[in-house]
Amino acid sequence: MPIIGITAGASGGKPTVTGGTLTSDSTYYYRTFTSNGTLGITDGTLDCDFVVVAGGGNGGGGSYSTDNNGTYNTGGGGGGGGVKYLTSQSLSSNQSIVIGAGGSNNSSLGSNTATGGGSGVGGSGGSGGGGYYYETNFVVTLGSGGSGTSGQGNNGAAAPSRFNAGGGGGAGAAGSNQNGGNGASYFGTTYAGGGGGGSNTGTPGTGGTGGGASANTVNNAGNNGSANTGGGGSGAAINIVGSVSGGTGGSGIVVVRYTKVQVD
Repeated sequence: MPIIGITAGASGGKPTVTGGTLTSDSTYYYRTFTSNGTLGITDGTLDCDFVVVAGGGNGGGGSYSTDNNGTYNTGGGGGGGGVKYLTSQSLSSNQSIVIGAGGSNNSSLGSNTATGGGSGVGGSGGSGGGGYYYETNFVVTLGSGGSGTSGQGNNGAAAPSRFNAGGGGGAGAAGSNQNGGNGASYFGTTYAGGGGGGSNTGTPGTGGTGGGASANTVNNAGNNGSANTGGGGSGAAINIVGSVSGGTGGSGIVVVRYTKVQVD
C-alpha cells in the first residue's frame, strides 16, 4: 500500500527524494511513476536501481475485401515496450520522467530511454511486432516479425501459416508462432509481454505474461495491452467483408528503488 505523507528526509547529508507514488518493503523504498513527472533529488546523492518500461506496440488490424478473388489481411501482435534496467546508479539532481503511451512511445528517466514496442505489421521497436498475413488473388505473403532493440527486448514472430499472423516479442522472450513472447520481471512485477497474433481460421494467439493481450476471435477488434505494463496489443482478423482494428499497446511505467537507510 502507498505510504501517505512520507517524504524521505534530509539530515546529516542524506538526500531528500520526492515524486511518484511511494511504497516500501523491509529494505527498500520504491517510487513508481505512471505519468510524466520528476524524481526530485536534493541535498545529496541517491544510490538506486531503476526500471524504465516504454509503451507497447499496437496490434495489426484485419481486413477482407472481394477484389482480386479475395484480399485478406490479418494483423500480428504488437511488441512489448522496451525495458531499460540499471542498477547501482548514483543520482544527485532532479530527473525528468516521461511515460510512453501505448502505441510505440518511448519512456525515459533523465537520459535513460526505453524504446516503444513495434507495431503488429512486423514493426521494429523495443520488442518487435508480429508479422502480418496477407493474401490477394490467391498469392500468400507471410510477413516477417520485427526486430527488438538489443538489451531491451526480443523479436516478433513471423506469420506462421495461411490466415494466421505472428505474435509480438516480449522483454523476456521472442514471439513464437501466433503467441506473444513473455515479459521480464523486475522488483516482483512482470512487464512488457508481446501481443498475440490474429487468426482467421484457427486459435487466436495468446499474449505474453506482463500485460500482452491475447487476440480476439475472428471478426472482433484486437484487445489492448494492460496499462502501465508496456504490454503489446493483439492483432485482429476478419473473414467477412470489412475491417477490424488491432488492439492498442499498454502504456509504460518507471520504478525507482533505493535503500531506506540512505534517507531515514
